[in-house]
Amino acid sequence: MIVQNQKGRWVMFNYKQFDGVGIAELIQKKEVKAEEVREAAIREIEKKNGTLNAVVDKFYKEPVEVNHDQSTGPFAGVPFLTKSI
Repeated sequence: MIVQNQKGRWVMFNYKQFDGVGIAELIQKKEVKAEEVREAAIREIEKKNGTLNAVVDKFYKEPVEVNHDQSTGPFAGVPFLTKSI
């Protein structure tokens, strides 16, 4: 996916090549927006979940109201999944 970062440069963003720490660093450096990362995560879930059936409850719409670019903390803006055992 090609995205325009907040500095106005177009960059290639491959969500799958980063772990949570790497994604957090990209967001903190403003190389990608949290919303772009979120959209990439949703695309990956939708692409693979038909086979894996790992994500049962999808709450894609709820976090849109939160401005993740203004959040604080080491993993601010990084999407994640939780598992109920």
